[in-house]
Amino acid sequence: MQNWMACQVHEATGISGAISTATTCLLAGSVAEGIAIVPQTTEMGYPVEHPTGEFTVQLEQCLQNGILHIGKSVLIRTARLLSRGAGTDHVVS
Repeated sequence: MQNWMACQVHEATGISGAISTATTCLLAGSVAEGIAIVPQTTEMGYPVEHPTGEFTVQLEQCLQNGILHIGKSVLIRTARLLSRGAGTDHVVS
């Protein structure tokens, strides 16, 4: 999944893209079924990798009458730029 911003492709994955990707991986019959490697437990969240790192997405989910409902979502981002000693000239959102 690529997210378009202005006139260029975002170099990572946007927040809504990561949430959508994680949710799609959980849906039976989606394009990700049979391809995605979904963790057995949801405690640590679902890692969504992209070219410059990864998001960990935690989803509040409930199965009612065979239908998956997603409530809240939480994203955990890495601080790779800070870990590498990058200055304030980099904007991390």
